[in-house]
Amino acid sequence: MITIPESPNIGEMLKTYIKTNRKYKSGIANWLGIGQSSVQGFTKRPDMKVSTLWRLCHVLKYNFFEEITAQLPAEFTAVTENPLQARITELEKQKSDLELQVKTLEKAIELMGRK
Repeated sequence: MITIPESPNIGEMLKTYIKTNRKYKSGIANWLGIGQSSVQGFTKRPDMKVSTLWRLCHVLKYNFFEEITAQLPAEFTAVTENPLQARITELEKQKSDLELQVKTLEKAIELMGRK
C-alpha cells in the first residue's frame, strides 16, 4: 500500500493569500458574484472544487495550482511540452536549415553563371 501525504489545505492557502496581499473578502465576493460569507467559507474548508479554485486564480491573478504543485514530490513529472509541439519545433528547424541550403545553392548557381 502506498502512503499518501495529507493534501494541502486550500482554505488556509486562500486565507494566507488574502491576508498577505491585503485583499478584501467583499471585493473577491463581488468579482465572483457571490456573497462575502461564501468567500469566508472557502477560507475555512480544507478543499474546494477545481472550478472554484480556477475562478479564484483568475480573480486574484494568482496561481494556486502552482503552489499546490510545489508541494508534490520532486520525482513527479509534469507535462511541460506537448509532444506534437516538440515535433512542430523540430520540423520548423529542419525547414529553416533547408531554406538556408536553398539560398546557398541559389547563390552558388548565380556565381557559376557569371563565369
